[in-house]
Amino acid sequence: MNKKKINIIWVKLKRRLSSLYFWVHKSEFKWAWFDLKNLRNYEMWDDSRKIDWVATAKQNNLQVKEMEEDKDLWVLFVLDASYSMNFKSENKTKLDILKETFEILSRASLNFWLKISAIINKKNKIINIKKSNNISNLIKIQNLIGKQATWKNTLEEQLDYLVKTNTKNNLIIILTDKIISWDTFKRLKFLNIKNKIIYINIFDYFENNLHIKNYLNLTNNKNNIFVNLFSDNKRKNYIAYRKEKINKFYKNLKKNNMWYLLLDNKQDIFKTLFKFFARENGKK
Repeated sequence: MNKKKINIIWVKLKRRLSSLYFWVHKSEFKWAWFDLKNLRNYEMWDDSRKIDWVATAKQNNLQVKEMEEDKDLWVLFVLDASYSMNFKSENKTKLDILKETFEILSRASLNFWLKISAIINKKNKIINIKKSNNISNLIKIQNLIGKQATWKNTLEEQLDYLVKTNTKNNLIIILTDKIISWDTFKRLKFLNIKNKIIYINIFDYFENNLHIKNYLNLTNNKNNIFVNLFSDNKRKNYIAYRKEKINKFYKNLKKNNMWYLLLDNKQDIFKTLFKFFARENGKK
């Protein structure tokens, strides 16, 4: 991506993303971004949500939490660079889309002096790139992603790592081609208590639409689905199955107050991201 295009992205995304980050920080987290500073007696007009019922029972008097805000906002990228990201049916791989998406969002973040960090797996080892608002951090992450995905699927391990390290106060942006299982989804729900999660699915257009008929078949072993691309009926069944699966996943994320976006190689990545943030931020 050339410098001129990056500068255009900075200008166009600045207002949208700054509004997004402000909204996430001030509204979405409620009490999640506040640490306990002190306990005191309840006074008239105190917010009832601040009452500490355990302390109240011990003191036999209503006790209210005084909270101290942590004002740092960090953008944490969870990057899936597993083998399946090498797939492409036309002009670019899913990994190419991941890198383009990461560059747009990370450069926009750095432009507002937001610290960025990343979790990525390489050679079966989870690498945690420490948060920084320096451009060198972006370059370091790009170099780790590389030109080709060469390791196994470890998104579940990455989420486990975030849970175990008590990750909080982050805007977590997940870039992956995986529609995770319910067990893994529970980790997302836990992380979303003290973070804001944006889940970005990256697909090849062919995966969901089977538009290239010189492919003979696809097999989904888990659900025992065989797809003959020369059979219109079977193609329709597969497409309907994929649509239902993605839609169900989206609804589960939405129900748990997480954001979802689907990207593929037929889309203009910048325009899609721009419209996504404008739409989601406008809902509030």
